[in-house]
Amino acid sequence: MENLTAFEYFFLLQTFCGFSNNVSELPTLHAAVLRGDVPTVTALLAQNLGVNECGSEHGTPLHAAALNGNVEIAALLLGNGAEVDAPGKKYYGTPLEVAAFNGHKDIVMLLLNRGAKFNAAGEAYEGTPLHAACLNGHDDIVELFLDNGADINAEQGAYCTPLQAAVYQEEEDALRLAKLLLGKGADVNRKGGEAGSPLQAAVSYGNIDVVQLLLDSGADVNASGGVFGTPLIAAAVTNSLSIAELLLDNGAKINMQSESLDTALFAAVWGNHEEMVNYLLQKGANPDLQSGELVDVRRLAAEKGNSTIIKHMSRIKFEAPISSAGLSTVATTL
Repeated sequence: MENLTAFEYFFLLQTFCGFSNNVSELPTLHAAVLRGDVPTVTALLAQNLGVNECGSEHGTPLHAAALNGNVEIAALLLGNGAEVDAPGKKYYGTPLEVAAFNGHKDIVMLLLNRGAKFNAAGEAYEGTPLHAACLNGHDDIVELFLDNGADINAEQGAYCTPLQAAVYQEEEDALRLAKLLLGKGADVNRKGGEAGSPLQAAVSYGNIDVVQLLLDSGADVNASGGVFGTPLIAAAVTNSLSIAELLLDNGAKINMQSESLDTALFAAVWGNHEEMVNYLLQKGANPDLQSGELVDVRRLAAEKGNSTIIKHMSRIKFEAPISSAGLSTVATTL
């Protein structure tokens, strides 16, 4: 790889240091690696200058090479004692995770050939290297990992599983990767992570084709957990009417409450999503269930002051009690 332009170097420098104010504290070897400056790196290594040094927020020089994508420098560092699975600090896991996230397949192959571990996550927010490759849509690296024994259902990081990480991106990439992972045995209902499940993640990102794929693959339409609580609540929060329809057509319980006792209708009212509110009411959502804040939806609508939503509410009268599971729903439009 040729030396970087000033702009490219500045961007890598800021990325490596987490866009913090400690750029000036970056060791000389790290800076030379980020620049792709082979002669300087060679000279510094000859002086035994910190091949495994890791600052307070950035990683080692090998992390920097994995970010830069310079195979020659990465090999040079490894030949001079760089730890292949060195943990990063605040912003990185292992060098393999950095290379996978940034799509540098040559670096990935080099690190694997030197014994890098698939599931050594370090402190990476994304999780394992497989999570990182999934999150950024690098199919070739995902397949490389899986063909070499990476755990397809590894639970680490904010996204819990590689499948959940895969659906957090543009629909075309998410759909392609989800098909790849499901075809190789990914657990569609593995729970955990910020979203709670792959289905909730796909719903929250608005990827309706991915939602359909997950449902067709056996995803639990009423799986609870995560920041939203249920897939239907996620659809209401993000105002995804077409996805809400799809979920209800596939058995979603319209009055199912999250752990905090919120419902899809509560979320829709909170967000002032008028069309979603009207749709959920027509489908039997109960406006009289109390939320975790002990406020029923009618009162919330009044507090929000949205006259259209209040009008929608006033037209709905329930004739029988409703359980939080959405059973025995009997509503009349006035």
